[in-house]
Amino acid sequence: MPAASPDVIFGWLVPVPTDAPEPDKDKVLLDIGDTRDEMRRRMVEFCNTQQRIEPLHIDLNGDIWGLAGTMQCKSSMVLFMGLCEAEGQEDGADYLTLGTEEALGDAEMVLLKQELFCAIICRVWGRQLLYVAVKPLLVDNKCPFDVSGQIVIGSDEDVSNHYLELLQGQGPKEQCPQAEKYLKGVARDLILHQQPCLCKMIAGRGTIVEDDSILNVFAALDEGKAKIPRDQQGDLALAVATKALELVQVLGLDL
Repeated sequence: MPAASPDVIFGWLVPVPTDAPEPDKDKVLLDIGDTRDEMRRRMVEFCNTQQRIEPLHIDLNGDIWGLAGTMQCKSSMVLFMGLCEAEGQEDGADYLTLGTEEALGDAEMVLLKQELFCAIICRVWGRQLLYVAVKPLLVDNKCPFDVSGQIVIGSDEDVSNHYLELLQGQGPKEQCPQAEKYLKGVARDLILHQQPCLCKMIAGRGTIVEDDSILNVFAALDEGKAKIPRDQQGDLALAVATKALELVQVLGLDL
């Protein structure tokens, strides 16, 4: 499975109001040279102090933005990069990656425009809803399809990767011999528009339409007719896994 995604501290930027005093141009940072180190220093200061600090103003494409607040999101860097890939957001134009800081628990630090911040918060929230639905169907963090009883799914992100691999006929399929059959059966019957958040993200990419089954979505990906980030594929797998495990539980199927 892919390595765990790092935590992220998002610092959201708002445009300087037109009726506000214009910031001192000498103190507005441009994304050149080593100024991201100075941005990181000021963002750490912003996170760690209750006292008045020097404002952080940044020039992005000729517009001045100011740091308004920060929020830490667990294991969300993959989700953020997937969102940027899908929506064409670029480092240096729409957001700025600042690396990690030991003083903040080695979380990745990202400055981003307010609209992109709202989008990633919605993305994190949508993924969490999928986890909340599937986690009660796992017994002691173990997959019900696992006949060996040896696979422990340690984190939320592992759950997504586990069922994505099984749906694709990969991963620990020897230990979960019935998984692909049930998952593909549910994916054949589950229509994209029945998952509104996922439909909003994915419909319209390549040949994918809202009336496609989830199985057809994956077929389009396999055939190169569409492209979506792996984390969004994982969301589809979580939706399918939830329905499949509910079916197993209700019908008492022998796995």
